[in-house]
Amino acid sequence: YKYLLTTKDALKFVFVSAGVASGVGASFRCPFAGVMFAFEGFSSLWSKETASMALLASAIASLTAWYLSGSDSKSAWYLADFEDTSGDFDPFVVGMMPAAFGRVAYPTLRFDQLLVVALLGVLGGICGSVFVLINGHFLAFKRRKYMGGPWMRQKRLAEMALVALFCSTVAVLLPALWPCRALTDAEQAALVDKGQRLSWKAHTCPSGFVNEMASLTFQGQGTTLNNLFAVSDDMHFSVPTLLVYGLALFAIACVAVGTSAPGGAAGAILLCGAALGRAVGMVVRPWFDFPGNTQPHVRFFAVMGGAAASAGFFRLPLAVTAMVVEMTGDTAYVAPMFICCTIARVVADKISLSFINFLCQFNDYPLLKPSPPPSFRHHTAFDIMSELDKGVNFAPHMIGASDGIDHARRLLATKHHSFPVVRDRASDWTLQGLIVRRELAALVDKTSEAERPNHAFRQGLAADMKVSPPTVNEGMPAERVYAWFVSQGLRRLVVVQDGTMQVTGIITRHDLHEATLKWQAAA
Repeated sequence: YKYLLTTKDALKFVFVSAGVASGVGASFRCPFAGVMFAFEGFSSLWSKETASMALLASAIASLTAWYLSGSDSKSAWYLADFEDTSGDFDPFVVGMMPAAFGRVAYPTLRFDQLLVVALLGVLGGICGSVFVLINGHFLAFKRRKYMGGPWMRQKRLAEMALVALFCSTVAVLLPALWPCRALTDAEQAALVDKGQRLSWKAHTCPSGFVNEMASLTFQGQGTTLNNLFAVSDDMHFSVPTLLVYGLALFAIACVAVGTSAPGGAAGAILLCGAALGRAVGMVVRPWFDFPGNTQPHVRFFAVMGGAAASAGFFRLPLAVTAMVVEMTGDTAYVAPMFICCTIARVVADKISLSFINFLCQFNDYPLLKPSPPPSFRHHTAFDIMSELDKGVNFAPHMIGASDGIDHARRLLATKHHSFPVVRDRASDWTLQGLIVRRELAALVDKTSEAERPNHAFRQGLAADMKVSPPTVNEGMPAERVYAWFVSQGLRRLVVVQDGTMQVTGIITRHDLHEATLKWQAAA
């Protein structure tokens, strides 16, 4: 742990990317999708080392999750459905079936069917973005009305109890109010095929009859996903069943995700989109029933709908496409799925922020948008830096190459996270390097017990500081500074006087965030 705290920024990005990739890979058993998530959504600095470490971490995490999933000879496993993974544990077997394999239905696409794919992209983008909007208003209301002040623990417990009561009531009442129907011959034959992992629930129905709603609500997420991704002949769900289930799950997820003990949103959004896509497929499928044409399977539309809703939620079309393809094993779906996910992202961006960006904004993290705001056009780097307050330029917190350990301790008493190293703090502010807070703290701890602490500190400072850190002239347009931060994934820039290397101040992502808020308010 101490090594991670004192590591360089570039290596820290590698650890973060590998952690994200392994988390997604283990959750969905999708090693390549885990790397795509880390690359597209979380990593601001990408290199060959980052890619290889993320792929290695994701592959190991996926294999570990596969290995620890116990079932009959590990021939199948269920996504987030641990109650169904009983069976003999074979230490020499790694079950590696996709999460929603089912019976592969390779599509024969016509160009007019791509219009339905585009429609699912629009609907999925609306679904994902509306989910973010509702959660945003709910969290803002909760923070404003009742999540402050005394009795905080009691409020959270009461909130979780009410949410659990609401979710349980909806999940129990819907199947109780839903009618029973008899299984068809094709559905009974599909149940014999153990490789498809389909599951009907009779609930209160007599033998030979099933409850469609119970077959969706009284299952784990993995089993429900397999049911929704089944081809229409293997499992038939009516359009009202799919729409009511999708809306009910959407409402439950909107309430549950914003609580003090939230459930995961990714699985719920994927299921909502799959239900919506399957319903759309049931409606449009007869339109393509004419001589010489093969009707598309509703599995195709369910997969497209689930991917579109996830892309509208995460705004990561490449990662979502990789994840769903790995989960289903349908490689033929790659091209139309990526088109669908891209449309979903474009539509969702017009409505709301992504869920990740919303959380950053809600918690006041210095989140930077891809392009600089218009208010940056009339400002320079000098106007952004931390050392400028109400038009007065204060001396930056820096350390001289000849300073001792006492001055380093004074710097550590401030709230700054990085310090320029200059030639002489008293007379010559020529930039020599940059040292971040955690490296300076580690250096102080290491040299404080030395026989000559100041001499040891100066030697350690020369060895640990980052030589030639990124710099910017104080007269550079603020727009270019903003674009540089975003494109290069920077965390800080040292500001120097025009034409010299004399330190003027430092610009951080937080400074850019504060400048954005201040100048937009003034405009």
